[in-house]
Amino acid sequence: MPPVDGDLSDPSRPSPAHLTREPDTMTLPLSASLVGPSHDESRSSPHPWLPILALGSASIGIGTLAIATPQVVTSAAVIVIAVLLVREGITEVIHAVVVRNWKGLAQHLFAAPLYLLVGQFILEDREQATSALTLLLAAAFIVGGLLRIAIAVVLRFAAWPWVVVNGLSQSGPFGPDSRGNRTRAALVGTGPRRRVD
Repeated sequence: MPPVDGDLSDPSRPSPAHLTREPDTMTLPLSASLVGPSHDESRSSPHPWLPILALGSASIGIGTLAIATPQVVTSAAVIVIAVLLVREGITEVIHAVVVRNWKGLAQHLFAAPLYLLVGQFILEDREQATSALTLLLAAAFIVGGLLRIAIAVVLRFAAWPWVVVNGLSQSGPFGPDSRGNRTRAALVGTGPRRRVD
C-alpha cells in the first residue's frame, strides 16, 4: 500500500513541517533543584535548619523586647523611617541627575524634595511624627479593611467570606483601634508643648 500524503507511518519519509512538534517551553520538566536539595547538597550542609532556627529565635527576642519597651522601639522605628526617607531622597536626586534626558525626570525631581523634607521633619520632631505615623497606620488599616470587604462582596470569588472576616478584623470593631484608645492616646499623649530655644 503506497503511503498517503501526510502519513507519518513511513520513518524514511521526512515529516511535513506543520505536523512536527517542537519542544514546548511552557511545559518544562520539573527539575530536582526545585523539588528539594540533592543528596550531595544535603550532605554538605549537616544542619540546614540551623539558620532558620537562629532567625526565628532572633525574631522572638526582638518581639519580646518590643513588647517590654514599646517607647524605645517606637522611637527607634521612627528614626529608621526618617533615615530611610532621607536616603531615598538622596537616591532620587542622584537618579534624576543620571537620567536627566528621560521622560520620567519630573517624577524624580518632585519626589526627591518630598522625601528629604518629610525625613527631615520626622528627625526634628519625633514625638509628633510618632503620632502622625500612628494615625497614618490606623487610617491605612481601616481603608484597607474596607476595600477588602467591598471587593470580596462585589466579586464573590472563592472563599470570599474569609476575606470579609479578614477585612472586619482589620478595620471593623475588632480592628487595630477597636476602642479608639491608641489613636486618642497618640493625639493626646503628645499634647501641646512649649519649646524652649
